[in-house]
Amino acid sequence: MTIRICTIIFLVSLGVSAQGSIVTWVVGIDGSWEVPGNWVGGAIPTANDSVVIAGGR
Repeated sequence: MTIRICTIIFLVSLGVSAQGSIVTWVVGIDGSWEVPGNWVGGAIPTANDSVVIAGGR
């Protein structure tokens, strides 16, 4: 029973960590995607992240 509960907790934690974040673009049209400073929080988005680019940028 304890092993089953630990396995369920482990699998749920994997699903939570794979969801990603919302990452917002903070630079105008001439910025480079690969530069961490062009994103809020200084992190380049990954495949698991959702990207927000405000209109007019």
